[in-house]
Amino acid sequence: MTRLIILFLACFVIISCGTTPRIKPNDNQPIQEAPNSTSLSRILERIAEANSSTDIPGLRIEAAMLLIEEQRYDEANQQLAQIEFGAVSGNEQSRYILLGLKLAIATENATLARSILELDNEQLFAQRPLPERNEVNQLRIQALELTGQFLRAAQYQSQTAGMLDEQQYWINHEQLWNNLRKVDIKELEQTTAPAQIDSNEWQGWVDLAKTLKQSPYSLDQQIESISLWQNRWANHPAAQKLPEELELLQAAELNRPRKIVLALPLSGPLAAAGQAVREGFMAAYYEDLVRKSHNTEIIIHDTAQEESFIDQYLSISVQAPDLIIGPLKKASVEALARMNALPVPTLALNYVGPVSPATDPDGPPPAQNSAETTQFNQPEQAQPTYQSPFTPLNLYQFGLAIEDEITQTLDLIAEQGKHNIVALCPDTTWGWRACEEIEKNWNARNGRLIEKTYFDPNQENTKLIESLFKVDESKARYRALRQVIGWDLENTARRRADIDAIVLISKPQHARRLNPLFAFFYAGDIPVYSTSSINDGNINPNKDSDLNGIVFTETPWSLNNSPIKQQMHELLPDLSNRFDRLFALGADAYLLAPRLTVMQRFPDSKVSGYTGQLKITSDLIIQRSLNWAMFRNGKVQEAKLQ
Repeated sequence: MTRLIILFLACFVIISCGTTPRIKPNDNQPIQEAPNSTSLSRILERIAEANSSTDIPGLRIEAAMLLIEEQRYDEANQQLAQIEFGAVSGNEQSRYILLGLKLAIATENATLARSILELDNEQLFAQRPLPERNEVNQLRIQALELTGQFLRAAQYQSQTAGMLDEQQYWINHEQLWNNLRKVDIKELEQTTAPAQIDSNEWQGWVDLAKTLKQSPYSLDQQIESISLWQNRWANHPAAQKLPEELELLQAAELNRPRKIVLALPLSGPLAAAGQAVREGFMAAYYEDLVRKSHNTEIIIHDTAQEESFIDQYLSISVQAPDLIIGPLKKASVEALARMNALPVPTLALNYVGPVSPATDPDGPPPAQNSAETTQFNQPEQAQPTYQSPFTPLNLYQFGLAIEDEITQTLDLIAEQGKHNIVALCPDTTWGWRACEEIEKNWNARNGRLIEKTYFDPNQENTKLIESLFKVDESKARYRALRQVIGWDLENTARRRADIDAIVLISKPQHARRLNPLFAFFYAGDIPVYSTSSINDGNINPNKDSDLNGIVFTETPWSLNNSPIKQQMHELLPDLSNRFDRLFALGADAYLLAPRLTVMQRFPDSKVSGYTGQLKITSDLIIQRSLNWAMFRNGKVQEAKLQ
């Protein structure tokens, strides 16, 4: 293990870029004086002059400490990489771990953090002064958070809470909850208290987190569950002082919008899309009403009745609603964004973006009068989440943007250690935008986009795929060799060997033709990833067997048969076939209505929605994190992927 750490640190030095990462603030880390450059130079000289190898590790640790303080992280890595951890004293090991954790956190290097945590041993710090032990405890917690080990981070926070002063204790209290609420409910159900933890207090924390996750869709049920939990765990620290997020959640009920205007196109070319959103919203409203009565008034306004949405918006505002949900039309959202201020909090169901017509994934840019229609015929299509710097306060943006799904897909590919990818998109304006987003996103990760290829939705694309994998070049080399030597040779064409993954943006009818071609041209072993656009929601194992193996993002709505979904499909089968995910958009708009203030105050908090896990950005854009699914035996199945 030690040799692996040294090898990793050495590699890190080689590949580190010139810019210095921003160091994360650490409230509990003492402020230190700027290091003396003369002393650093002297230490480096002593390392060069040292006759005894036993003196060198301590000197390298001293040098690394000063280099980290100067934010010279590459050089600090170089010093630590040359230390054999198992060969140094316990005191030097503790300093090595302390500096390794600092370095990992400062450079946001999860791999290094994980490696240092594996070397860590609490006994090394058992006799250290309390301030130093608290410092390393905070670094351990930050390292666990950096590596996504939120349950372990929360356990460690519970374990070390008694070492903190009162102010630090309550900061830790909030941070513990922040980590615990990120843990999946199945993991919470399986957790037990480590020996070092007060098992009763820990179980109370776990029970609180499970309570909130067991009723994700109903604000009223969550608030009631918090009250019941406080009664059960009256002596628990979180019962005596609820985490601030839960206090705000309770206050959200008191501040629930009492008057909501639903501003949607209910006539004209966008009527069907607007109706689907309305039906999803009202179904969630009535389901909530069954659980607990409340006096929220819903006013429905048809935005297609007048040409100017701004005039309509100002007229609606005079009615003094607490929240406006809509518009759906992109141009109307952009008109709102050009206002100096919005008098009413507004949850727009589209995004501010470059002024260009929406496109049909199967064809060229549509005529001006049909632009908005095609946009909502394909709710999964690319909708740039560009945010104007002049977007006014009170404008929240929420929709079914493909950018969220592309980001999540590339996150997974990167986490799986893949570096070289190809992107395959339809040769339409929608496809161009999707491929450009893949290129921009992957380049930002320092990944390698080998090919960005566009297929014709109306063609078989056999030659295109053969060329993509360079099988045609393999065949050409064979023909040239045969011509030179003058006789036939046994030959098997080969594909290129530099592709780790394929990102396919496509509708299912096109993907059914493309995916078998990958295998035909010797690329069946390359994993294929896609977005929800590849699933039309219709169960057809015979056709969809051609999609087997494709991993894609999908909404909880599509993967689960919720009561609201059953109701929509039974009562509105025609709308369900065409606009199923817009039902989910409408239902989520209702879920978000009373929670927007809480989400804005706690941007890391998430709402479990029908379109995904929902969180808010600093630009008031609602982002979605979807579930993973895979085609197996021609059927869509939820996939548990890391």
